[in-house]
Amino acid sequence: MKKVLVVVLALVLVVTAFAGCSQAPAESSAPAESSAPAESASAEASQAVESASAAAGKDPSEMSFGYLVQTQTTEFMLSIAEGIQTRCDELGISLTVNDADGDPSTQISQCESMIAQQMDAIIVTPVDAQACVPIIEKCNAAGIPVIGVCTTFEGDLQPDAFVGSDDNQSAELAVTALADAIGGKGKIGMIRGIAGQSSEVIRGDAAKKLLEEKYPDIEIIVEDIGNWSRDEAMTIMENWLNTYGEELAGVFAQNDEMAIGACNAIENAGMTGKIQVTGIDLVDDAKEYLADGRLAADVFQDGYGQGYQSVDVALALINGEQVEKETWIPFELVTKDNMDEYFN
Repeated sequence: MKKVLVVVLALVLVVTAFAGCSQAPAESSAPAESSAPAESASAEASQAVESASAAAGKDPSEMSFGYLVQTQTTEFMLSIAEGIQTRCDELGISLTVNDADGDPSTQISQCESMIAQQMDAIIVTPVDAQACVPIIEKCNAAGIPVIGVCTTFEGDLQPDAFVGSDDNQSAELAVTALADAIGGKGKIGMIRGIAGQSSEVIRGDAAKKLLEEKYPDIEIIVEDIGNWSRDEAMTIMENWLNTYGEELAGVFAQNDEMAIGACNAIENAGMTGKIQVTGIDLVDDAKEYLADGRLAADVFQDGYGQGYQSVDVALALINGEQVEKETWIPFELVTKDNMDEYFN
């Protein structure tokens, strides 16, 4: 069974003034889109204090949380939602989950609906790092703690807290494993996730940086957007095979759904073993692909643990406790040799 790396925060349910939700935002090269006048910011801060202080007097069984998920079409996103649901069930918290189906405007509208329902906290996996920043602005104005999970926002304005895994690390693990599998040289392709999402951007940049610094004999000759989709990645791989054939030594797919799609195309072309593939997430379907060598290596991301812990972080914020601005859950490299530790 997959290891679930869950660190449960100590929850002290006491009535206290709101003190832990306004830590310094993470640094970013992108400027904030807007800044409220001082009078407005002061009014919003007062509202936040009043809202949090009132919520702190509630029992968890009287609370309602919202989860804004970018999509529920992938196994990994479902694992995050499962972790959130499990922890809410354990605490007696009512949970509402809204699927944006990959549309930033829909996700912002869903946030507005949750605010109107007076949710005690809103957890969000943003569809787009930049376009979804208004979610933070709206939650701040309403005095509702907002917790990012898995993917981040762009700019100076950040959620009250974030729970996730470092996408730089995931790319470094996957690309290093791919480099080893192809003998440290050759031409490769990269299948990317939804354009503009933080995971897509960070994993792509980290992969290129690693190759430049450590693997000068490996060249990315083609890359395309697969939108985290197995079917789209399979079509991309089929096109690459028609164009490049055995010129490609390997493929780095930014998630498992796309890695599996690439593996299927390679298998249908009778080229399994000639083109190495690595992915990220370690979804259940990856087991057979690792076992028979269609997938050279994978990277485990504990989506369930991220979701589970985000609920504890949200509750701590409501109770006015100091929490870390960012909580990181490490990625882990998985190969055929150690895969039994992660699957039944």
